[in-house]
Amino acid sequence: YPSCAALPVSYAGGVFHSGELVLKPLREGLAGRTGRTLADPLLPPAEGAALLAVEEFAPEKVPAARAWLLRGQASPSL
Repeated sequence: YPSCAALPVSYAGGVFHSGELVLKPLREGLAGRTGRTLADPLLPPAEGAALLAVEEFAPEKVPAARAWLLRGQASPSL
C-alpha cells in the first residue's frame, strides 16, 4: 500500500487478551506510519477464518458472506 493510503490494521489471537500490555506498543508503533491506525477486529476468529476461506475458494460469494457474517453488527465501510 502506498504510504499515503489509509490502512486500518487489525489483530487476532489470544495474546491480545492481555489488553493494553500488547495493544499500546502496537498502537504506538503504528502512530509513526501515515494512515495506519489500530482497528478492533470486525469478526471473532472463527468467522474471520470462514470469510478468508470464502475469499480463497469462492470469491464471487464474498459480498454475501460478508453481509451474512456482519449481520447484527455495526456496518463497517467495506
